[in-house]
Amino acid sequence: MKRRSSRCRPYLGYMHLLLIDSMVYKMNLLSSFMSSIVEFIVMIFIWTAVFHSRSSIAGFSFSEMITYLCIAQGITAIYGWSNAIEARVSERIHDGSIAFDLLKPVRFNLARIAEGIGSSFIQVVFVVLLLAVIHLFVPAFRGPGSWTHGIVFVISVCLGYTVMSFISLMAGLASFYLMSYWGIYYTKKAIVDLFSGSLVPLILLPTWLRTASDLLPFSQIVYTPTMIWLGKINGAGLLLALGKQIGWAVLLYFLNESIYARAIRKVTINGG
Repeated sequence: MKRRSSRCRPYLGYMHLLLIDSMVYKMNLLSSFMSSIVEFIVMIFIWTAVFHSRSSIAGFSFSEMITYLCIAQGITAIYGWSNAIEARVSERIHDGSIAFDLLKPVRFNLARIAEGIGSSFIQVVFVVLLLAVIHLFVPAFRGPGSWTHGIVFVISVCLGYTVMSFISLMAGLASFYLMSYWGIYYTKKAIVDLFSGSLVPLILLPTWLRTASDLLPFSQIVYTPTMIWLGKINGAGLLLALGKQIGWAVLLYFLNESIYARAIRKVTINGG
């Protein structure tokens, strides 16, 4: 037990350092919080207009759609620009500090995931506060379908965060070859926004896009936990949904380890 604790301690240190770092830049946190509020307000007005002459869209009532979009945007807000793992990986390669990372007795990939968790903690607090405010002032916003759905939702969000982190890490590892993450970041963001369900429920997409999304891991990030919150996944479907998220997380973990093992042999360190 002590040996396992000693192995985890360095990663907890990474999480703590990034948590402190994210709290230093208070104006960035405040501006991010305020922009999220504006996005929520605009989104509510748009969908209020869309539902003006209809009672449901693709099986979603107005209340369900507003709830879906609020939860989806809340989850998406946790993966903010400041938490982009690919940015930290690329910067390490660009300035040469990756040389020091390679000397540390920690796994490079897991250390970057730990940093992401630390930097995301404040966003989680803000999102919870924001959803609490929305619950008080937006009558259409609904709570989870049941206590069971609420608990499974939290587990699903954690698993979705893991999947998202591994996807971001994979994009960052591409910097070993491309030496820049800007194009990678925006390409990844566009793909994730579309196929994760953060913009609209995936059921609203054309059939061929929905089929594609079923074959990709992105729906596990936002769509799955949000549908659990709404109570649209029930019974054995809850276990199946969590199992699918775990499967993708494990697959992406080993895929990242394989990519890193190959990429580190070609590392070119800039800076000095």
